[in-house]
Amino acid sequence: MSVRFENRADSSNRYRFLLEGILFFTYMAFGLSWSCAGSFLKEIMMELHLTLSQASFMNITVSAAKTLGPLFAGFISSRIGLKKSFGLASFLICMGMAAPLATNYGILLLSRFLMGLGGALVVVYFTPMVMEWFPPRERAVVNGMNFLSITVGMMLGLRITDGVMELMGGSWKGTLLVYGGISLLMWILWLFLGKENPAEDVGENSGGIQGYIDALKDVNTWKLILAYSGTLCHYMVLITYYPTFYAREWGAGEDSWVLSAPALVMLAGIPGVLTGILLTQKIGARLPLLWISGILFIPSSLGMFLLKNEMLVIIASFFTGVFMFDWRSPFFTIPQELPGSTPQKAGYMMGVFWAVSYLIASFALWGVGLLTERVGSFIPGFITVSIVGGSMILGGLLLPETGDSFGHPSSKESFSSN
Repeated sequence: MSVRFENRADSSNRYRFLLEGILFFTYMAFGLSWSCAGSFLKEIMMELHLTLSQASFMNITVSAAKTLGPLFAGFISSRIGLKKSFGLASFLICMGMAAPLATNYGILLLSRFLMGLGGALVVVYFTPMVMEWFPPRERAVVNGMNFLSITVGMMLGLRITDGVMELMGGSWKGTLLVYGGISLLMWILWLFLGKENPAEDVGENSGGIQGYIDALKDVNTWKLILAYSGTLCHYMVLITYYPTFYAREWGAGEDSWVLSAPALVMLAGIPGVLTGILLTQKIGARLPLLWISGILFIPSSLGMFLLKNEMLVIIASFFTGVFMFDWRSPFFTIPQELPGSTPQKAGYMMGVFWAVSYLIASFALWGVGLLTERVGSFIPGFITVSIVGGSMILGGLLLPETGDSFGHPSSKESFSSN
């Protein structure tokens, strides 16, 4: 079957930047609500009488939703369109505001699940929406900005939550309500300003079940998963367990710099993503950053918990953040540049990609919590995810190069394959 995508994104249409702004802050707000749970994990355990592995389901539930959500993303968008689909996703993120109503553990998990479901749909819709609205030469930059958004949100969630809790009288529920309010504002803005690009001709595509079957058969889908899932495992463990580790193993008080290490990873992700964007624009090639970052990521991430000097841990955390995020821009541009790629086809591919990646990460997060309870130390689990976290090396070795070495992407205004 011939697949052809004519990209008619108008580079003079500045409306695309307004839409990108809403996308950015929607996912940033999601990251804010998601990551903050690690900061008050102890309070949740005490209030609801939970074990560490039970409390970790605060984030595992979000991951589970991000496993299931992508499997429905293609069905939803093919029936109601990208505008309404993104609006639904944004609304579901707002369900994190139900946390203040959590009179028991089940309601709390349900609110987190719905929030995670919304985040799962948003991240899948990034790829087709960028393809619809932005010409190929701009996509690496926009992709980088989209994944910078959650980095900013996660960093803020890890860094400012203690202060917000203090303003809210020590209430973790009130804190989640404040963060959910930001998501609510983004949803309202999308209702009034969001739209689809009527100029796009998405061509012939397989949809429904066949769309997912085609994505499952595509070897590049699995190469993307291999490259990303290990890093995602590390990411999940970092935001969930590291604050508790430093408080327990180091005896770190609230004013200790080492408690800022997870937030510093997210903060370092900002210059990391920006550096990745600049390098990708400069060299054109997509793969070098993947394997170079993977090689450097492993020792820096090990240093975050094996080093005993606080300043060295801070330095290791910074470089962990840089190497965790600097390859995201070229990595998420590859699915958009594969021969025959269309918004719909790329959407199904990313649906499978995110579902499988988060399934793997959910098991990893649960496994680290269980292993820690059994051996009495976070260290064995942290070592495992640090090594696995260098999985982007596999991407650099296995994925096809869709760029070139002269600073000009090899993607064209139209693709065709037979």
